[in-house]
Amino acid sequence: MSKPVNYKQDMPPPGGYASITYKKVPTWSPKPLRIVAALSLIIPVGIWDYNRRKHVALKSMIEDDEGRQALEPLMEAETDRLILWQMRRNRDEENELMKDVPGWVTGTWFGESLFKTNPNFDKWVQPTYYEAYSHTRARDMHQHMYTRNKIA
Repeated sequence: MSKPVNYKQDMPPPGGYASITYKKVPTWSPKPLRIVAALSLIIPVGIWDYNRRKHVALKSMIEDDEGRQALEPLMEAETDRLILWQMRRNRDEENELMKDVPGWVTGTWFGESLFKTNPNFDKWVQPTYYEAYSHTRARDMHQHMYTRNKIA
């Protein structure tokens, strides 16, 4: 009825297994005095480093502002020069375009001046994009407006 056993049963090692720890395992945590000592050393170092970095950043920002202020007249003069160059191109284009129209005077609309000027007003008035780029395609003007405003 029963067959002979042809396997070996696992048995405990000689002397038995090690005992199971079931009592409370002690835990470690830093002592409050050590925490206070560590914080009293770390916080002043952090405050000193923060103030030092703030001072360096302020000096860098002041230097950047001074450089920007120094270049501002140069950039404005360059912008004015480019606008005048474009206005001259516009005038030349208008002369070329309207050369066959009898009685046409450049810068006027059938004899009426397009530019309202005051002889007592000696300050430069920045022309609009539509005035400066009147003889260009709309997409070129808008592309120039986008790139110019993107840089500034």
